[in-house]
Order: sequence, then C-alpha cells, then structure tokens
Amino acid sequence: MKCVLVRNLRGTFPVNLMCRTLGVVSSGFYAGMKRPESPQSRENRLGEGAIKFVPRNSRKTCGRPRIDAELNEAAHMEQF
Repeated sequence: MKCVLVRNLRGTFPVNLMCRTLGVVSSGFYAGMKRPESPQSRENRLGEGAIKFVPRNSRKTCGRPRIDAELNEAAHMEQF
C-alpha cells in the first residue's frame, strides 16, 4: 500500500522523500515498478471492479451472499 501511495504521488512529491517518510526503501520501490503484475494481483484488481459493479446494478440493496452468487454466476458464464 505504501508503494502504491508513492507511485500515485510521485509527480507531486520527490520519491526519495516519500520513501524515507513512509519507511520504504527507494530501490525496492523502483524494483517493484519494473516487475510485471502477478497473476494473483491482476485477478484481485479485476475482481474488485466486479464487486463494485454488482451493487450498482441492484440499487445498492444486496448483501454479501447475493454478491457472491452473482459473481459465481458471472464466472460460470465466462467459461462457456
């Protein structure tokens, strides 16, 4: 999370200053920027969008069981 904050604000503040303030090693930050996104990270990012999509389509009245059911149904449909 700290590296995400540094990445998002690097045009506003110097990277070295933010890393030092947040206790992040700047070389680790830059190494992470060069690394490709992991499959798990990509899946998590895509899943977050889907979770936000379900309540919007149901007038924000559904709970976790309904969200899980709709996401499972959508995943099942993608297999075909």
